[in-house]
Amino acid sequence: MNVLITGGTGFIGALLARMHVQNGDNVVIFDIAPNMTRIDDISADVEIVRGNLAYAAEVNNVVRDYAVDRILHLGSMLSAP
Repeated sequence: MNVLITGGTGFIGALLARMHVQNGDNVVIFDIAPNMTRIDDISADVEIVRGNLAYAAEVNNVVRDYAVDRILHLGSMLSAP
C-alpha cells in the first residue's frame, strides 16, 4: 500500500511512518520543514517531499505521482521553526 503521511517528520508522524515501513508499505512523507533526525533510521526506506499543505496542488501532485492509496493527515501550522 502507498501511504502519504502529512507532517510525517513530527513526533507522531515519524512513529506512524516507522510502523508502516515495518509493515511493508511504501511511505511518502510530506512536510513543510522536515526534521530528518526523527526518521534517520528509516530515511532510506521512505520518500520525503517538502511541501506546503496550504497549496492543494502540491498535495494533489504527490497523491498522483506516488499513486497514494491512503493519507494520514498530521500536518498543521508551524508554531515555531
